[in-house]
Amino acid sequence: MKKNSNNSMFKKISDDIKANNITYKINKWKKYYAAANYGKKPEIFHNYILNIEEAIAKKKIFLSSNERRRYVSYKKILNNATIYLKKIKMDEIKYEKQIVSYTKKIKDLETAINDIVTTFQNKFHANLVKHLEKCKKPEMKNEDVKNIISLKDVVKYYYNNNVAFKILNGINLDIEKGKFVVILGPSGSGKTTLLNIISGIDKASMGQVIVNEENLVNKTSRQLTAFRKNNVGYIFQQYGLLPNLTVKENVEIGANLQTNKSLTIDVDDILQQVDLYHLKDKMPAELSGGQQQRVSIARSVAKNPYILFGDEPTAAVDQNTAKSIIKIFLKINKLYRTTVILVTHNTNIADLADIVIKVDNGKLTKTYNKKKLNIDKINI
Repeated sequence: MKKNSNNSMFKKISDDIKANNITYKINKWKKYYAAANYGKKPEIFHNYILNIEEAIAKKKIFLSSNERRRYVSYKKILNNATIYLKKIKMDEIKYEKQIVSYTKKIKDLETAINDIVTTFQNKFHANLVKHLEKCKKPEMKNEDVKNIISLKDVVKYYYNNNVAFKILNGINLDIEKGKFVVILGPSGSGKTTLLNIISGIDKASMGQVIVNEENLVNKTSRQLTAFRKNNVGYIFQQYGLLPNLTVKENVEIGANLQTNKSLTIDVDDILQQVDLYHLKDKMPAELSGGQQQRVSIARSVAKNPYILFGDEPTAAVDQNTAKSIIKIFLKINKLYRTTVILVTHNTNIADLADIVIKVDNGKLTKTYNKKKLNIDKINI
């Protein structure tokens, strides 16, 4: 395929979408993918998907040849049934049973027609999105080294039953080194997805994701594993401690992940910082929930990561324990200059942050907290 012909194909398709005149067969999405891939223009492919999404949002109808035939056939039956119903309604007493029957028939036809359109369009869109993620994305370098994280036009889709849902929609974000960041948002807003993309657990469908001067958009699973090993620590809601190892041995596992041993933090020092040194020879089963969470934090910090992520780290503990855990994150941020990023539902924690990010419906707003509070003055 020639590049010029590829571009003209996309322009024709886009024009047809806007004119509500799409009659292409479903197998042609393979050609769109080839055009984007061979022309090394995944952004063109993504723009085509955006046009599809706009068409769906505006209730425009586009179908493959087979679906269009079914659609036209059902529409013809529906029109005839509607005309007949209108006629017999003039004598409701005589045609009472037929009126009930035709009213139900019309409702069923309308549902069937809607299903034809929705099912095809969802599957068509999902197939395009799946192939978008296979395209090699253009990569940009981070020219501003003061930012440890830089996201540009990040889009993320997820799939369920042949339907692609857009979880993040054109995210742009810069985070400076050494900041304490809190991400807020309701359930399903995309905040955990955002965290997973920044941390290298998941990949963006489109856009630039530069973390610690590495662009993650085209990395393989093995490369992302190496990136996480060398750059980030992650604390989950579930502690994930090995039950047959002591507290100290669990923390040593985290330290051993660091390839450059000169960067690791002394395990005994970390245990003192999280107030667990006196429990270093205990087994996880002998600890409270809050103590196990502190072991989990110590394990992640031991390798001295550039960024420490926490996904609802205080969700499973009581208020006093939650406050002690947040104090540890603040101490680590200040003592080791580790960039700390926490996802939480607790808006009070935002009063402690340098940067507050609010995620809602796949979009975000970023604000700098100019009046940080002392942790002892707030309830968590």
